Amino acid sequence: MSVTINILSFFSFGVFCIYCAIGIYVVLLDRKSHLNRVFFLVCTSLAIWSFGITLFYNSQSKEQCWFWYKYFAVGWYATPALMLHFFLVLTGKNKFPGARFAWPLLYAPPLLLTALTFICKTAIIADFSINWFGWRPVYSLGSLWYWVFAAYFLAYLSGCIIVLLLWRSATASVRLRKQSGIILISFSITILAGGMTGIVLPVTHHEYVPPIVPIIVVIWVFSIWYAITRYRLMVLTPRVAADEILSRVTDMVFLVQTDGTIVKMNRCAENIVRQKKNLVGASLEIITDEPEIIREAIASVASGEKEEQCAVNFIWKGGGSFPVEISLSPIKDKNGEIIGIVATAHDMRQTHELLREITRRMGVENELRKSEERYRFLLENTNDVIYRLDTAGIITYVSPHISQYGYTQQELINSYFMRIVCHDDRESLLRDFAKLMTTGEEVPSAFRICDAQGNPHWMEDNARIIRNENGSVEGVSGSLRDITRRKAVEEELKQSEQMWQFALEGSGDSVWEWDIRAGKIHYSDHLLELYGYNENDSVYAEDPLKIWRQMLHPDDRKIVYDAFMQHLKGETPYYKTEHRKCCKNGEYKWILDRGKIIQRDENGKPLRMIGTNSDISERKRAEESLMLSEEKFNKAFHSSPVAMTINFLENGEYIDVNDTMLELGGYTRDEFLHRTVFDLKIFRNSEDRKRLMRGILRDGSVRNLECDFRAKSGEFRTGLISADIVTIGGRKCVITSGIDMSERKRAEAKIAEEKERLSVTLRSIGDGVITTDMHGRIALINRVAEQLTGWSSDEAVGRPVEDVFVIIHEKTRERRPNPVTMIIDGGDVVEMSNHTILVARDGAERFIADNGAPIMDRKSNVIGVVLVFRDITEKSRMEEELRRAQKLESIGVLAGGIAHDFNNILMGMLGNISLAKMAMQQNEEEYSLLTDAETAGLRAKDLTQQLLTFSRGGAPVRRAASIQSLLRDTANFVLRGSNVRCSFAISDDLWPVNVDEGQISQVIHNLVLNADQAMPEGGVIEISAENVTVSQAAGLSVRPAFPESGNYVHISIRDRGVGIHVDNIHKIFDPYFTTRAKGSGLGLSIVYSIVQKHEGHIDLESTEGKGTTFHVYLPAADTVAAESASPRNGVKGGKGLVVIMDDDDAILKSVTAMLKYLGYSVITAHDGKELIEIYTDMKKHACPVEAVIMDLTIPGGMGGSEAIIKLRALDPAVRAIVSSGYSNDPVLANYRQYGFCGVITKPYRIEELSAVILDVIQAVE
Repeated sequence: MSVTINILSFFSFGVFCIYCAIGIYVVLLDRKSHLNRVFFLVCTSLAIWSFGITLFYNSQSKEQCWFWYKYFAVGWYATPALMLHFFLVLTGKNKFPGARFAWPLLYAPPLLLTALTFICKTAIIADFSINWFGWRPVYSLGSLWYWVFAAYFLAYLSGCIIVLLLWRSATASVRLRKQSGIILISFSITILAGGMTGIVLPVTHHEYVPPIVPIIVVIWVFSIWYAITRYRLMVLTPRVAADEILSRVTDMVFLVQTDGTIVKMNRCAENIVRQKKNLVGASLEIITDEPEIIREAIASVASGEKEEQCAVNFIWKGGGSFPVEISLSPIKDKNGEIIGIVATAHDMRQTHELLREITRRMGVENELRKSEERYRFLLENTNDVIYRLDTAGIITYVSPHISQYGYTQQELINSYFMRIVCHDDRESLLRDFAKLMTTGEEVPSAFRICDAQGNPHWMEDNARIIRNENGSVEGVSGSLRDITRRKAVEEELKQSEQMWQFALEGSGDSVWEWDIRAGKIHYSDHLLELYGYNENDSVYAEDPLKIWRQMLHPDDRKIVYDAFMQHLKGETPYYKTEHRKCCKNGEYKWILDRGKIIQRDENGKPLRMIGTNSDISERKRAEESLMLSEEKFNKAFHSSPVAMTINFLENGEYIDVNDTMLELGGYTRDEFLHRTVFDLKIFRNSEDRKRLMRGILRDGSVRNLECDFRAKSGEFRTGLISADIVTIGGRKCVITSGIDMSERKRAEAKIAEEKERLSVTLRSIGDGVITTDMHGRIALINRVAEQLTGWSSDEAVGRPVEDVFVIIHEKTRERRPNPVTMIIDGGDVVEMSNHTILVARDGAERFIADNGAPIMDRKSNVIGVVLVFRDITEKSRMEEELRRAQKLESIGVLAGGIAHDFNNILMGMLGNISLAKMAMQQNEEEYSLLTDAETAGLRAKDLTQQLLTFSRGGAPVRRAASIQSLLRDTANFVLRGSNVRCSFAISDDLWPVNVDEGQISQVIHNLVLNADQAMPEGGVIEISAENVTVSQAAGLSVRPAFPESGNYVHISIRDRGVGIHVDNIHKIFDPYFTTRAKGSGLGLSIVYSIVQKHEGHIDLESTEGKGTTFHVYLPAADTVAAESASPRNGVKGGKGLVVIMDDDDAILKSVTAMLKYLGYSVITAHDGKELIEIYTDMKKHACPVEAVIMDLTIPGGMGGSEAIIKLRALDPAVRAIVSSGYSNDPVLANYRQYGFCGVITKPYRIEELSAVILDVIQAVE
């Protein structure tokens, strides 16, 4: 990296030296030049920038980077402004109004950015980073000041390029164009390369590019140096001045050698004569058509005789020649030797034009003098009033003819012209006068003047302005001609023309006027439009009669000629023909042509004729159509299968009848014609005839009027009549058409009867029925189908069946195939498979059983489809519930067996643990271990209780118990491993409750589990318990009220989860209802069942999105719950014989050990039969049995339920205790009803066994 830094530093320092050298060199060229001084400042700012960059590359730390950054930022920020200043001075754009205030504004941005750098150094550069080439700045792209800095650079450098382009396009100097081209190209390359390497690439995170912009700018500086040395930029020398003068001379200048060879010429010569490349090196003679004159003049000047002038014609580069005057002057060296010649050619075309103009003007002046003499003569002798006004409207001259209006010349001169103008015309005349004075445009006008007596006279005024030699307006000159008589005639003619025009426009016809003597025809605009012509068409400039003849249709010409000639000869009062004329587009139109001669000479020869043309093409086509339609009508009338008649409107007489009507009525034509409707008595009801006539007279027509008619035989028929009024032979007639509807009516009656019978049948069917046509559109839908689909009959009929009968598959939710299409394609009965759901219009879904069959006509052609379907939703639900119940029953049997066996295993474990603890002191280490094992066994007992809820029975085995620890243990057990925790608020004086602890544990388990699942993101479940006394069930609305008033323990379990929608609250305890995709829908229904069996109450509150609270009320116990005691202090022994019956030897062994520990004698039995034998034997030997403990279930043998009956028969006072691993067996819950004195559920500890035996013994005593 050090090598790279050294290389960059070397180059930066090198360009620093170049900037310094070129800046000093330029300023020394011309110290007084403003341009040179500005360029020196540009080089100075670039030198500061490059020197700062040199030291920046060699910085050893960021602190040094910040220091040198502030140093080179001075040159960095100033460079764009100085460059723009330089280009403005270079191109001469620096001299403009307000420039004194513009220059401070020009340098305001760099000064602001420089000050900002020293105040807030991170405004533009955020930091510096080290790279392969050394330090590089990191721009503050998120800072507003960085974008201000970027906009400043972009605006100023773009301004430089625009100024250069404008300068190059405006200059005519070759040298300046070359200078501008070098500077423009080099500056554009510099900006492009500098912008890419200095701004674009670093901003786009191309960190491998070093900041080398000051090095790149040296390209532009070198181009300036090249322009100075090659094209003398910023250097004013005699040669440069001469070149500039030469380029700006408007005459053609040639530098030639003494032999006449052209060495150089100016731009004017290049533009006028030929291109430079064609003339330099050629002889001056080739550009003139008189080379001898040029040759002699050059030889004379080269010999040193004198300067020469000659007039020749130059050949113009565009062809042709023009006159020039050439001046030839010698060019001498220091020794006075002639080394060349300057030839200056002046274009004489303008000079010659000026001479011609002068000559013309002299002739004009002579003519003007003559014209003035004639003008004066006319003024004195013309009848018009000649006047002259000054610019203020004062009369400076008026001709003597003004006297005929009662004024004298002396009276009017120097008076205001408006004095003699009528008051009403003054305003318009003043406007015309003002327009004439401002625009110089002649304004012909007409106005009225008042004579000396006040009488008005119409004057036509022709006025024009008068200018002096300088072109300034001196006044107005004009003439007034009396047009009073002409105005009166024009007014009369105007009124006549208006009346004539009004008559023409009102008629709507096209008018023509024939001036027979002049042979001209005038056509109105309407007539031109009629034939597709307009007033600009030249066709009417030709011989009008010839055009008129050509326009006539060849077939109509003779008729028109004859009628025309008859009228011209006076044989007819007017001319009138109907003929065809050809329009401009070649189309023929039927024309009604009418005309009349309105003027003849004294010999009766026609002089003037006028006429009109009317387009009757539509009428002609209508007449032709009428003829054709009459023929067609006659054929259609008599051959129509519809009965038709024609009769007069006023009397009803029939004038024509077709064969169909005669056949239906049974009449002959003679019997029918010329008779009236009254004669034939056709209408059965006179009211039908009256309705027909009222409709005809009111509307002119009648449509589809149903009436009954009488035939000649007296038979009545029903018909559908339509009638219209027509005109035949100038008389109004009625044409009537009728269709015999008798057979159709009878068929419709039968159909209506069948339809009604079918409708009654369909309404009485309990299934939905839909019939369709062959296209699958519904033709009929019964009431049940309306209810199931949600579509009424009016809405459904005519719709495609797939719009109304929407069926999907229960499992896949995919749409079922259209049964109508299947039936029509197959032609057989189709019965849909199971799992079909009908989606009603409101989105409700129902399980249906459906089938369809084709509807066939008598020829066994399928003409439609009938679909029959019924709602089996309830049936499907019941079947599903039955399947679920069967599954649960199977699971219950399995669960009960597993729980029983597991409880037997636990019995042995807990019993032995209890005995082991009895043999130890509480302070021994093993004692605590056994306690933990005992606790684990009791938890396992709870698990078996949950399994037993799925088995049959489920009646709780209740006893007084405290539930504080039950709530805590169960909730904490459920939430192990969850992101949800519990908070407890349990009263210290909580009453004991009569509960089955296992079942209530399951209630708490399910409610806490639901709360946990309602808060997937985690949270806190609030569990509280308190004592309440309930006197009524007010406010509890979800589930039934309390079974009875009394004391309860109120347990609430609250979550802050998703809540329950209000529509689902009343269904939340229903079996199988669930809102979770994988839920069984049994958890809350089991909870509800357990609470009800405990004679308790359950309720809930829920707000969707806020959470749910379950309230459980359990009845308080009348007795105080037994406190759990230590094995040593809580166990009470006894005496006497206890008989145990169980099929499990491990249990017999464990219970025997516990009983012996308690002081009892023990006899064991494996089934009920053995127990009966033992008890009978004890009874014989008078050996009393204190208690009998019997297992409820003995596989393959007599169980406790059967054995107790026989024991009671043997000894009614027997103290029997029932024991079972089925802790929710109904016998355990109602043991006294089955003859037992006590109950104990497996597994149990020695404390429980001791308490139960003592309770039984003491109760009996």
